[in-house]
Order: sequence, then C-alpha cells, then structure tokens
Amino acid sequence: MTLRAHICRNIVVILTIWLGLATPSYALDTCDGRPCIAIGSYNIKLFGGGGSSDSNREIDKVVDRIAPMDVVVLQEINTGTATWRNFLADLQDIGFEVAVEGSFGGANPGRQQFVVVLVKSGNVQVVAGSAAELPIPTTNPPIWSSCIYDSLRPPVTVRLVAWLFDFRLVGLHFKSQTTVSSATGANKGVCDDDLRQWQSTMMLDELRRLTVADSDDDVVVVGDFNSPLSAEEFYPIRSNGLVSMIPDQCDASTQHGCSHLVSSSRFEPKVLDHIVVPSDMVEAVAESGQIGRLGTSVSNYRRTQSDHLEVWSHFYVDRDDD
Repeated sequence: MTLRAHICRNIVVILTIWLGLATPSYALDTCDGRPCIAIGSYNIKLFGGGGSSDSNREIDKVVDRIAPMDVVVLQEINTGTATWRNFLADLQDIGFEVAVEGSFGGANPGRQQFVVVLVKSGNVQVVAGSAAELPIPTTNPPIWSSCIYDSLRPPVTVRLVAWLFDFRLVGLHFKSQTTVSSATGANKGVCDDDLRQWQSTMMLDELRRLTVADSDDDVVVVGDFNSPLSAEEFYPIRSNGLVSMIPDQCDASTQHGCSHLVSSSRFEPKVLDHIVVPSDMVEAVAESGQIGRLGTSVSNYRRTQSDHLEVWSHFYVDRDDD
C-alpha cells in the first residue's frame, strides 16, 4: 500500500473509532491470543431450487454451520425465492447482511444458482461503492472447436474492513465437473478443465487491475473452484503466488477430509472449495483452514443439508501489513 493510501486508510480507521463503529458488535475469535475473523465458503446445493433439495433440508443445521463465520461466500442460491428470503431472515437474526450478490444465475431459468457474499456487519464493514461483479463474459470464446459454455457465473467482489485489516474479497463458483454436452471429439472430457482455466486466467487479469486501483495486495478469493487447487487447470493461480488455506487430505475411500461428498461413482470426492490468498499474506493465520464435520452419514447429510461441506480459515485483524 502506498504512503498516501496508508494515510487515507488510517484516517478512515480513526473516524470509524470516533464514531463508535470500529468496536466489534459480536465477539471476535482469537487466534494465538490475537483477534481474528473467520472467512468461509459454503455451496448449499440448489438452495431455493425446489424439489427434494429444499423439502428435506434441515435449515437450522445449515444456519449453525454458517453462524461461526464473519464472512461467508454462498453458492447455488436461488435468490428469487421465498425459501431464500426466509433463510436470509434467519441469518440476519444472527448479524449477517448481504454484501454483494451475482446478477447471473445461469442460462437455465429453472435452475438459477447465484453467488452471494454475506458479512457479519457488526464485525466487518463493506467499503461503500466497492461491491461489483468482475466483467467476465458468461459465455466463453471458443477455447477449441466445440468447447463453449453459456452458463459461466462471473465472480463477485467487494472491499471489506475488519478492525485494522482491509482487504478485497472475491467470491466465485467456477464451472462444474459436469461434461459440456456440446463438446465433441477426443478432448470432450477436458473441456470443463479448460473452461475453469479460462475463468481463472480472466479472474487473475481483473485482480491485477483491482489491486493496482486499490493500492493494496491483500486479496482473499473464496468459493467453489470445482477442482483441487493442485489441478493442472489452476496453474495460472499457483504461478501467481496464490495458495489455498484449506488442507487437501481427502480420503476418497471414506470421504473424510473431502469438501465435496458423492453418492455414486459418477464423481470422485475431492476438496473443491478453497480460501485462496497470496502466499506471503501475514494476516492469514497459518494452518487455520478447516473443513466442516459431517455429524451424520454422508447419505443423510447430502439429503438434508448439501453435497458440500463448509470450509473456512482465520485472519488476524489487529494489524494490516500491506
């Protein structure tokens, strides 16, 4: 961060303290004796989409999974439904407010899935005017011949301030693992991988532009990447010095340590959900990344909550070393 930006940021912090807004309204976590916040991601399968995914859902348990977080990026949310509005009211009761939500839920009007970022507003403030979608097309240019898809959700972004820690958050839901039906030929099976690589490259281009405009390199990228960060398609992310804070210790035989849980051989259980940060980000609490616990059988969890577990990690908020 430049000297001018530091001065401006400090003025904002001083004014916030003077106005009585900087003191957290909800108890902050402590990490190594220092105040910290939890930033997480949760793909709640087809939430608000109707059918069995909603009728069997145990909402109170889903709320309990989100409650410990201060910032959460939700995926697969149909925001145009009463189911979502009622759920949001439950989350508002425990301090959450919408910081930013996507405007594109996919090309299928009967299967809308939006990305929504929520913050516990007593602990985390939204920088006015910072909420936006990244200007990434919903339909990719042809990567090769027939590898084209028209339901790519642009990531959302917002600048946040948690006590002394200010940062840019990006929330995303990359292309699923489902094979693109229009893709043909010998490369048909890797079209989805290539689409995720294209999405990540486009996202990185926008992040470079935004961090220059922010004069701040503190970035937290959160969401369902639909692939382990070690996958070949995410080489652009790794080569830019970004790492996932979520441990990848997935045991496919038991599904222990996996964030995506499966019920058939169509997909493999994997760690698809990540909190991604610069490798030298001092505010990121080392080894704090976690994946939620099942608390029941895989089949029951998938029936009553989701096919993903929530993930989260912690960040110190008592300093900001840009």
